[in-house]
Amino acid sequence: MAFPVSMYGTLTDVKESHSTQRHPLGTRLVLDDGRVFHYALNAGTQLAVGKLCSSPLVDADENVDLVLDAAATTAAKNATLLADMSTASAYVAANRFKDGWMYVNVGTGAGQVVRLNTNDKGGSTADGSLKVYFADENYLSVALDTSSSKIGLVQNPYMDVIVSPAYASLTATSRPCGVPIATIPASKYFWLQTWGPCPILMGSTPVEGEVVVQGGSSTGAAGEVNNGYALATSSSAVGGIVDFAQVGVVMSGDADAEYALIFLMIDP
Repeated sequence: MAFPVSMYGTLTDVKESHSTQRHPLGTRLVLDDGRVFHYALNAGTQLAVGKLCSSPLVDADENVDLVLDAAATTAAKNATLLADMSTASAYVAANRFKDGWMYVNVGTGAGQVVRLNTNDKGGSTADGSLKVYFADENYLSVALDTSSSKIGLVQNPYMDVIVSPAYASLTATSRPCGVPIATIPASKYFWLQTWGPCPILMGSTPVEGEVVVQGGSSTGAAGEVNNGYALATSSSAVGGIVDFAQVGVVMSGDADAEYALIFLMIDP
């Protein structure tokens, strides 16, 4: 069954939250002033207006170099995977990879990606099996084998979003994914702003025209790029390396711990 991936809506629409899912995660909604939103699921903590959100924590044991339990053909609409967990306590909840992706990272069929519909629970013991289901009209172009093919599983970036951690904790997070424009209760579906003018809590003191990136002095904040924050020294001739993802450009600056108007540039 096909769903629209982009739609138009109103300010009332994007301030609502829902107990049941109404659209695929990541569905795009545009307001008449050009602001863009994507459909998301909040995790277990209430989200505040104007605080930057991030994709959930990434567990490398579950997301890469998984071995196939059985060969997957080009006609397969689902696949049973050997989770190959590094610890016996590792566990993958049902629907964790709903609206996410499976990609082949090495071996026969490497370079392919398919959209997932959902997954069964699995991996509660070492080498526990995990079954994933391909989304409609998704299939493999090259068959996968059980000897060389290894796959990765990636959550939809709008599944179980969290408040973006402060600068000191950012090493454990995924990319920034947007900003709520209304208070969002725990475990609710909602529209997350990803593009266009949006007030965001600042973890520094930006000025107009500056780029701001994920992370600041407090949770949910964004900050400037400078030598003391977000800019790492490179050992090569290319110069400094920006460690954190860009959030947007300052339209109107403000003081640290206040809200600046940012032109969001996360997901157009």
